[in-house]
Amino acid sequence: MGTLLHQSIPVEAQTPHVHLSERHGRLLFGETHAFSFLRPRPYLDGQFVYREDVRVAGPSGMLAHVTIIGPAWEETQLELSLGDARVLGLEIPDRDSGDTRKSPSVRLQGPAGAIDLTQGVLIPLPHLHLSPNDAEDFHVQNGQRVRVCLAHDPRETFDNVLVRIHPSYQSVFHVMLGSAPGAWLSPGVHIQLVHT
Repeated sequence: MGTLLHQSIPVEAQTPHVHLSERHGRLLFGETHAFSFLRPRPYLDGQFVYREDVRVAGPSGMLAHVTIIGPAWEETQLELSLGDARVLGLEIPDRDSGDTRKSPSVRLQGPAGAIDLTQGVLIPLPHLHLSPNDAEDFHVQNGQRVRVCLAHDPRETFDNVLVRIHPSYQSVFHVMLGSAPGAWLSPGVHIQLVHT
């Protein structure tokens, strides 16, 4: 199987969320709306959750109260689980976060208006955020693919996990709620890297 690196990393199960561009934020909430800070986003310094949310409508269903993550991105991106996509009636490929080519369309609805998001919808594959210090300890590079396993059950693995390294990160393994077996999503679960 490979050698386990003993330092463990917390797992964060993510719920549906959207990163809005400034332009889309104004269209959905109004030109003069100031978004309200709710809480910082765990492990990712400088990112935060707003009090506001949006409604997402697809061909055959709707999701209410989808979280908005700040600050604004250059392009709007909506991240869903497989179950969310089924509710909306969408067929979405699993992809690395940020890879939104040829994605299906949805409608985002806010209190001031709605937009048809023709590109920017995906089911993000599990990925690993690392601080530079941890990345150095693990001997991995930004953009590298690694294998990880559950710290309490090394038989449970994810392969081909994308590594992202940035000074604003605290190390965390991100997986969409509903896109992994329950053992990966339990509170307090940690993973370890596997060197093959």
